[in-house]
Amino acid sequence: MKRDEQSIISETELNALLARAFLNLDKNHNKTEKVMETVAQYTLVKNHQTFTTFKKALLLGIVFAGFVFCAFAFFNHNTDSHNNYVNNNMVSQIKKETLVETAPKKEIKKVFALKTKAERTVLSAEADDLVTQVEGRNYQWQEFQVNQTQPSEPAQNFAMLSNTSQEKTDEYVFPVLTEKEMKYNEKQKKRMLRLITKLNNAYYPKIKTTDGMPSFYMQAAEITNLEYRTFLFDLLIQGKKEDFLKAKPSQDLWINAADQTTFNYLAKDYFTEKKYNDYPVVNISPQGAEMYCNWLESELELINAKDNKAPKVKISLPNETEWMIAASAGRKNAMYPWPHDSIQNRVNCFMANCCFQKLKEKIRLPICNNHEKVDESCYTTAGMMLRDPGTASVLVWCYNPNAFGLYAMSGNVSELVYADENKNIKTKGGNWASDFEHLVLNSEDEFELNPKASPKIGFRIIIKIKM
Repeated sequence: MKRDEQSIISETELNALLARAFLNLDKNHNKTEKVMETVAQYTLVKNHQTFTTFKKALLLGIVFAGFVFCAFAFFNHNTDSHNNYVNNNMVSQIKKETLVETAPKKEIKKVFALKTKAERTVLSAEADDLVTQVEGRNYQWQEFQVNQTQPSEPAQNFAMLSNTSQEKTDEYVFPVLTEKEMKYNEKQKKRMLRLITKLNNAYYPKIKTTDGMPSFYMQAAEITNLEYRTFLFDLLIQGKKEDFLKAKPSQDLWINAADQTTFNYLAKDYFTEKKYNDYPVVNISPQGAEMYCNWLESELELINAKDNKAPKVKISLPNETEWMIAASAGRKNAMYPWPHDSIQNRVNCFMANCCFQKLKEKIRLPICNNHEKVDESCYTTAGMMLRDPGTASVLVWCYNPNAFGLYAMSGNVSELVYADENKNIKTKGGNWASDFEHLVLNSEDEFELNPKASPKIGFRIIIKIKM
């Protein structure tokens, strides 16, 4: 039987893709179906002369093991993550896809998209529009790991404000951390500081500027509940209860958020349950965000006092100009963080998490080529894709990053930035309750100057090296 040269996959690419099956076989990968067809054609058909019996058994074993692994990971919710500390069991390594030269022509260069749980797969828009078509070059997939270690979580879950012991005062009931919880919180704090001292590019991409502005580093994702909770608990450990009260989130703001009762349950769970560890922290005031920045910087100064090699840094919220440069990835007059001027890509996948209810008449169907039946009860685009009406914000690493490696610069939660030299604060980027127009990078602010805490508002930090 003569092979059709246009339909087969090279042995190099086949081996590379099958090897990845052990970790994260992605049924939505644009070549997965072709791989399976190739396996069926060249390994399951009797009397085929290409593979020996040994190679057949080995290849089938690899595919079977990959599917078993994926099924086990799905049902136990213990999947890998780009975030190093995401999901329920806080995995200890980051896995990221990159491209190196060698393999079939015109391979699509895919922007890294997370695939842990259905949420990661569904919310990472398909490759069609998030990619660069590489003409005349050959690529193959390769995995690498960012070598960062993660402290083991103690037998008792990381302390939550809802289930720790409590110390009553006339004004507030403070959580009382156990020795094990305090030890774990210290390890988590050290890990956060270590990522800054090393300026790991996966977490803190360098933002190159023009017009004489100094370059800076920006956190790749929005500040998470886990990071902010580590800050709050460290304040308690240091006996700074007044600062704790100023910085703590106002959970009750989830009640009737965006005039919806759907999200009321998040008032109890969102900041306290560890399944939301890697969702963006919200319901905090601008003052709380600044206190977080000051806390990180002061903790780094303690490290610098012991280690002269550690970089001396300034940590703060970005100003509006810095945020715009980072969000647009340096592209002048960019509408969105992604290259094209639409909230949907060519296969109609959504590029960000925003309000589905406010744009039902504007979207293109079918969504992602396989969502012809739209659940119009969902409030957010993420909820619609996940078929979960209770979804407001989503994991900070969802969707694909922009060209600078920054996630969710439009949508998910609006981000606090400095509006002027007097350090008045505004928001940028739009959020899960925003319409199309407010996801545009230079759109008008949806909130008043120096906004109050809101379930729609979060923040991320920038880092500048002190000279």
